[in-house]
Amino acid sequence: MIYSANYLTPHNILLIGGAMAGVIAAGLWLWSTFAAITREQVVAKRKRDAAKKGVEPNLAGISIDGFDPVETLRKQSKINAAAALLTGLAIISQTLSSFID
Repeated sequence: MIYSANYLTPHNILLIGGAMAGVIAAGLWLWSTFAAITREQVVAKRKRDAAKKGVEPNLAGISIDGFDPVETLRKQSKINAAAALLTGLAIISQTLSSFID
């Protein structure tokens, strides 16, 4: 029986948790490949930030095919960091599960 008390052992909990963390990490890495910030998004954000501070916005920047490479890399970096953290947790939990019976 799948829901018996013997099924929820520390070993199985670590295995399932590690597998879930790995699947979520894979999803985050997939998402990061499609994450992009357009130049218009950057300009709008800079104008909002400058208006809050009451200063003139700095609108200098780079656009490649309509996307801002610096801001795109910044967003991808944050997503990749979360994916790497979950991958580390997956590896640790699955390694620990091999020492627990």
